[in-house]
Amino acid sequence: MPNIWYNETNPPHARRLTLPDGSIDLVIDLYDRKTRIHNRYDSETTLASSIISGPHTDYYITDSSSERFMIGVHFKPGGAGS
Repeated sequence: MPNIWYNETNPPHARRLTLPDGSIDLVIDLYDRKTRIHNRYDSETTLASSIISGPHTDYYITDSSSERFMIGVHFKPGGAGS
């Protein structure tokens, strides 16, 4: 069963570390802001305001300083196919 969530608060930190866990996420910024992520080499990538994030082999850091009014679906590992 997927976890559906909604967030309308300011994050407590400017950056958020995401570790690989085999899950899949669909995230939509309701204010249509771009999403910035950084990898271990501090290379920055700018993504669209709506993203699907699949399983990763390495961690990444999300710039969450402007994340507000977001909605998403979190699928546990192996849960997106059901």
